[in-house]
Amino acid sequence: MVKCVVQSCKNDTRKHNKQKSNITFHRFPKDPIIMKKWVNALKKSEWEPNIWTRICSLHFAERFMYETKSGLRRLVNNAVPSLFLHSSNEYSGYQAFPAVPSTSQNVVQAVEHMSTSTNQQIRPDLNIPDTPRKQRLKQRIIHLEDIAKRRRLRCNALYASRRRLKKKVKDVSRMLSELKDKRLINQEEVNLLEVCNVSAAALIKRMLNCHDAGIEVASMTFDGCPSNIAMSRELGCLFEHQYQGQLKTSFPHPTTSEPVSIFLDPCHMIKLIRNTLENKKVLQDSNGGFIKWQYFADLNTLKKKEMFHLANKLTTRHIDFKNQKMKVKLAVQLLSGSVARAIEYCDKELHILNFKNSEATVQFINTINNLFDIMNSRKFPGIDFKAPINEKNETKYLTFLEKTEVYLKHLAVPGDEQKLINSRNKTGFLGMCVCMNSLKDLYQRLVKEEKILKFIPMYKVSQDHLEIFFSVVRSHGGFNNNPSALQFKAIYKKLLVHMELKQSFKGNCVPLEHITLLTCSSSADHINLTTKGYRSNSQIDMVNVQSLANFEEEPANFSIDLTKVSQQVVSYIAGYVVRYLLLKLDCTDCIQALVASKTQSHHSFIVFKDRGGLVYPSEDVVKICNTTESVVKSNIDAKKPIDRDPKSMVMKALKLFIGSDVFNVLYGHSFEQEACSNHLVHLLRAVIQKYVDIRVKYFLKSNMTETKRQLYNKLTLFKGQ
Repeated sequence: MVKCVVQSCKNDTRKHNKQKSNITFHRFPKDPIIMKKWVNALKKSEWEPNIWTRICSLHFAERFMYETKSGLRRLVNNAVPSLFLHSSNEYSGYQAFPAVPSTSQNVVQAVEHMSTSTNQQIRPDLNIPDTPRKQRLKQRIIHLEDIAKRRRLRCNALYASRRRLKKKVKDVSRMLSELKDKRLINQEEVNLLEVCNVSAAALIKRMLNCHDAGIEVASMTFDGCPSNIAMSRELGCLFEHQYQGQLKTSFPHPTTSEPVSIFLDPCHMIKLIRNTLENKKVLQDSNGGFIKWQYFADLNTLKKKEMFHLANKLTTRHIDFKNQKMKVKLAVQLLSGSVARAIEYCDKELHILNFKNSEATVQFINTINNLFDIMNSRKFPGIDFKAPINEKNETKYLTFLEKTEVYLKHLAVPGDEQKLINSRNKTGFLGMCVCMNSLKDLYQRLVKEEKILKFIPMYKVSQDHLEIFFSVVRSHGGFNNNPSALQFKAIYKKLLVHMELKQSFKGNCVPLEHITLLTCSSSADHINLTTKGYRSNSQIDMVNVQSLANFEEEPANFSIDLTKVSQQVVSYIAGYVVRYLLLKLDCTDCIQALVASKTQSHHSFIVFKDRGGLVYPSEDVVKICNTTESVVKSNIDAKKPIDRDPKSMVMKALKLFIGSDVFNVLYGHSFEQEACSNHLVHLLRAVIQKYVDIRVKYFLKSNMTETKRQLYNKLTLFKGQ
């Protein structure tokens, strides 16, 4: 908006112009002499105009103005403003005092005239403020002017976008003409490309190149970027806004007219589903059940409190994932079956109030977990939904996919009638529905009809292969996210040579033997060396008695009461310890002492988690592990380094079992060996040592500092982190 510089003039371009009011606005002359005359005419001696200062045509006489042939109004060179420079409105409230004669009679008459005529003409707005209604109207005017300004800016942005789109249309039209002139595409393909955007045109061009090379394109995978979804619609896919009918997730091949299925990368979709659940906090299914994010936070809090996790990988990184949004494993491990079983166990078995009414959340996690297993299937054999879809599990998989699609389409936010698949957060749920429909189409065409494949390994259609390739490229460049073209060329050549050398197994140097690391404990070796039927030419390793003798005697204070949750988790870990020792031991009596003959109360978590492969520890093993857990928790935060040493913890735990009744079944068996090779002592030591190793490793891993590379990616790119 341009405004007249004269203080008493209120003209501006918003209200007045040549068409409406025959008023034009003129800039100050560049000639300093004439500019000085203009400034003096305005009576602003200390003021200097700038390049944006304007004065309207009302302040110039008619003789100073003329019009050009195009209708523009101009000023002559010697024009100077002289009209209405000082408006009478500015002084209209005051009346000048007339010249009063020196006679007293005239003075009295002048005073009487002033008292009767001028008092009503004094400006009323000098002392009287605006009324409330007038103030509201002024504020309303300011508000409307602001709205009009924003709308003008929006219109200007739309005009600029329109100009850019027109330019793109011209570029695409020129590209189509060149392709047609060079006979690279025919008229039918030109008609198809004319209705597609630039991305779709480039995609079809790559598909034509693949067809010329003899490659058949059966599916297309990309992430959930809005431009990719728009490109799919341009190619012929149908993603309805209401999503009530069947989705069309394929488009015809430009050459063979065979359907090409569309897949939105399942790894990317499960991250979007995780982000939506964390953002909304609570979702609602078709049955009215609530899916709450709080259950995940409570499970992590329980893990920190008990210093145990219920056989899942949930950590604080999975809850506070904002700095690592792109890591797929954080989303997959969060929405996994192990987390669902842990929440269900806390509700059904432990009866913890924070996990009450968590059935809907458990169902949601299991559904997403099974769906991702199908989309990530690779090879046989596979447990549950981890196997690829084939003729044997066809009915089971197709039924699950139909139910899951209906389930995802009816998810909503509590209090909102709009479904999630129709909302702004629809991409993750829509992407999974697209993947399910494309999987069914691909299976029907390639397995049932054409019989090209016997099963569909869905891992082949994911973007993991491309991600791994880019990761290798980054690793060769110091994990630089933006390598130059020259760097990429050199790295790509290096990868090709590396792969060629890796596949050659007939060089000058061939490995002659396979060397493995020794991971078995010395206690298990002692038991095997003294077992009947075991043959070994190596000498028996003796126990380091000197280290036990030099150990300082300290008063034992390991009276830590374990909660019910801790006891169940310790029993679960004891089962793993037994399973580990069963692979190392050859003594039948010792093996029988480790395994329970029947399930007991401390096996409830193992029973809940068991799917056919878990081991049930004996009561003696559980007792040993509970005592060892008290020793570990008492010394893990000790001030002396010797107390935090795992060997020191093992010796302290061994002393607590002097004269105890553990492994009574081995009492007679212990007399069959020498004193230094007693199976009872070595079995007790093996159980304690393995349990301490597991717990110390867990504590060390939990106390690792978080890396800041993801948060300060650009700053720490070459800082060695």
